[in-house]
Amino acid sequence: MTTPISDDSPRFDAVAPFGENAVISYDAKRDCFVSSAKVSHSDFIWLPDWEFGPRILADLFEQDLILEADLGEIVQDSWVMADRPTANVSSDRWIRIWSAANTTIPTVPEKLFRGGISYRGMSWTASYEVAEEFAWSEMRPGDDPSHGKVFSYSFSQQHVIGYMKVKSEDEYIIDPRIFDDATIIPDVEDN
Repeated sequence: MTTPISDDSPRFDAVAPFGENAVISYDAKRDCFVSSAKVSHSDFIWLPDWEFGPRILADLFEQDLILEADLGEIVQDSWVMADRPTANVSSDRWIRIWSAANTTIPTVPEKLFRGGISYRGMSWTASYEVAEEFAWSEMRPGDDPSHGKVFSYSFSQQHVIGYMKVKSEDEYIIDPRIFDDATIIPDVEDN
């Protein structure tokens, strides 16, 4: 299901139409993005504002309007280029999308890290230093500095639904439903 647009939501109609071969546009009546044809990576890279990438991806994915051969690349670009990829797309939608993208997932390191104010996010890294940077970048003016934390956890391979190598960082996408089990609580690292 799509995220309804409210007065404080981004103006999705401001980013469309765009595309190279397929024309991607916003259908206000249906509250979703649509396309004139199956979308390729070369269509998607014309996106004028990457903050909308995850929502556009999710809408088109659910309508089977993305070329299967390009899905993995579009998923990774949408995830990396948006500041907050889960802002307009629920974790349930992301789980379906990442699972369909079939990214090659290497053996999960013994311990993964996440920086921020909550351990419940989908992005985890093999690098403590990268997680530490994110712990502070998640902070907002006026936040208590003790809220930025580095979490660590030993995930099994089955909990990882996606993987990307971004610059020198190994980013693992975790199925967040693992945290529905109240006994699973990551450690807080000293930072």
